[in-house]
Amino acid sequence: MPPSQPTPVRNRHGHHSNLRTAFEFANPANRNLSPVTADALVDTGAVHLCLPEHLAIQLDLKELEQREVTLANGHRIRVPYCGPVEIRYHIADVMACLPKCGHDG
Repeated sequence: MPPSQPTPVRNRHGHHSNLRTAFEFANPANRNLSPVTADALVDTGAVHLCLPEHLAIQLDLKELEQREVTLANGHRIRVPYCGPVEIRYHIADVMACLPKCGHDG
């Protein structure tokens, strides 16, 4: 995977807490499928990963269960939880950006 240019993203308080860079996504349960490279936004405070439906389809991810989530507008919906998914990134890009993206007080 070629190195990408990480882009720090400011949160609503003006602090860098997110990072946008290229990631490689793969389905470890189906090694016959080629990995997919895509830019992704990483929220350093997130505990779950949200993938667009087209990426889950490309990776042939299987629905494991449905869970209720709350959207930013307060609406609650049920969404599929799929997997497994493997994520790779170029560590030098992410490490180079972390000091700039970290919480700056």
